[in-house]
Amino acid sequence: MKLYLSQTHSDEDGPFAEEGKLGIIYSSRENLMELCNFFEKVKNELLHLEHLHMHFRDSFEAWDPQTHIDIEVNISG
Repeated sequence: MKLYLSQTHSDEDGPFAEEGKLGIIYSSRENLMELCNFFEKVKNELLHLEHLHMHFRDSFEAWDPQTHIDIEVNISG
């Protein structure tokens, strides 16, 4: 599964969207369902926790914070 950040949709600018603000997920149905199940677990935790910190990062060896995705979610009270 891949998440790309983009300012535009790919059909507006050719085959690839420009890097920016819009999150685009490319995935199989099975992987997307697994992601939904994960966030259902997060939802259940949010019901019982006052604070939550999640950090999502590409997991390949050549990960570089200058060019690859790094998403941090902080929820407080």
